Amino acid sequence: MSVYFCSAGDVAGAPGTGKTALALGLAQELGPKVPFCPMVGSEVYSSEVKKTEILMENFRRSIGLRIKENKEVYEGEVTTLAPEEAENPLGGYGKTVAHVIIGLKTTKGTKQLKLDPSIYEALQKEKVTPGDVIYVEANSGAVKRVGRSDAFATEFEIGRASCRERV
Repeated sequence: MSVYFCSAGDVAGAPGTGKTALALGLAQELGPKVPFCPMVGSEVYSSEVKKTEILMENFRRSIGLRIKENKEVYEGEVTTLAPEEAENPLGGYGKTVAHVIIGLKTTKGTKQLKLDPSIYEALQKEKVTPGDVIYVEANSGAVKRVGRSDAFATEFEIGRASCRERV
């Protein structure tokens, strides 16, 4: 069994040699203010997130850095969902989606949003239809279907909700 200390924070060795146990024990001996942030290789090599973003997130977590981020978020019930098409800029006979117009209804009122075509693709991927409650991050284009509005709920969904209330 051999474990090598490569630098101030790296430990290398064959699987099962106790690298993680050693690092955890060292962090615990140094006190509760020393963070222990284990990482798994599959977490770093995820296809959804950049490697540098994962590493930076773990470095921030290990030094206790918290970043406050302001996001522009739209959340509400979809009342209208209309893609606006335009002539294909590359020529040809087809049309492309220039932007999508979404009507959102909240408790404060209604709002019409004119959003990027990439958000329309995300809406299609989430299978959003009028009556769905969605969450849209304007900066990143992330779309999450939160649920279905009560006004558009099916009998099955209403029955399921009333069963939960009885329990």
